[in-house]
Amino acid sequence: MQFNTLKAFLGGNAALWELELAIHEKVMVLVPSLPEKEAKVLSLRLGIGAFVKPYTLEEVSDELDISRELVRLLERKALARLLKEMKPEILRHVEQMLTVPNSLAEIRSRVPRKTKGGVL
Repeated sequence: MQFNTLKAFLGGNAALWELELAIHEKVMVLVPSLPEKEAKVLSLRLGIGAFVKPYTLEEVSDELDISRELVRLLERKALARLLKEMKPEILRHVEQMLTVPNSLAEIRSRVPRKTKGGVL
């Protein structure tokens, strides 16, 4: 996934950045559980694993020697599977972002504490 583009769009919103990072980490974990062809297409399209940069639709098509339409279909199927798995976690993150703290103690509990070695 392209973090730089999203980071530029989100700017300084740490909560949204944290959500995007959590989604990216979950995708990295779930992609290997997909059917082989879907996992390969998604890895190439998103730049996951050994693929440093995301491939274009045309590049994936050439790499796997399949039509662009089949690449689109496999990508949609893979994303639908991932969304089904990730939906509860995404909703929890969004709910946390939208929850307004009721007390000073609750605010403090959300702020990372510093220790001698750095953040706890």
